[in-house]
Amino acid sequence: MSRIASPAKPNYFSGPVLIAAGEFGFVNCGGNCKSTFNQGIANKIFLGTNTLKTYIHPGSGHALNFHKNATGLYSVITDFLTENGF
Repeated sequence: MSRIASPAKPNYFSGPVLIAAGEFGFVNCGGNCKSTFNQGIANKIFLGTNTLKTYIHPGSGHALNFHKNATGLYSVITDFLTENGF
């Protein structure tokens, strides 16, 4: 998010938002997504939502769906959907 999304204009989408990134994602975070999400960038972009969750998937990079522990991410996604009435 630091390289791509930080110059983005605020988004006033009002539904629940889940942002997932690989711990070592280079495309979105320059290889260190933990520090990028600690900066609160997502809070500055998604101003209209009451529910914003960020998740850093351990030991993975940008292609989360292809990582050997992708099923852990799928659990996070399905839990988020359930918690938000989907």
